[in-house]
Amino acid sequence: MLLFPAFACEDRVPPLVSPVPAKVAIDASRLVVEVSAPTPMLSGQPLMVEVVVSNPTNAAKDFCVYHTPFEGMRNNIFSITADGRDIEYRGEMAKRAAPGPEDYLRLEPGASKKTSIDLAEGYELPAGVYQVAFRGSSISGLESSAPISITVGS
Repeated sequence: MLLFPAFACEDRVPPLVSPVPAKVAIDASRLVVEVSAPTPMLSGQPLMVEVVVSNPTNAAKDFCVYHTPFEGMRNNIFSITADGRDIEYRGEMAKRAAPGPEDYLRLEPGASKKTSIDLAEGYELPAGVYQVAFRGSSISGLESSAPISITVGS
């Protein structure tokens, strides 16, 4: 067994771990997330849903776009069920560095931000009736939305 003195290389080797960048404070409390979609939709076509984040408070609120539709379908960001069973997510699972200031959106009091996203990019949804909700996360700071019912026709 070889033993190396702890002080031998201390001044010449760069640290193995970089300092953690300063975090941006998330205050997404009381932001409201709503999902809507035209129904019926057709299987094999884009299954577009609209997601709106609104700030009904009297103060500006920030949220991180990671794990939201504002960055695209990069994680399992929706809870989708049919007949009580969960629909498996089959899309991209992105791993990223810690979010920086550019990864946050600010909503001023009374403001909202909306985007559309294709559920077919991450979920296989043949003809049927589904319950769809945005899945909130501690990363984004957003809470889950109420579920909506969508019908996918053949």
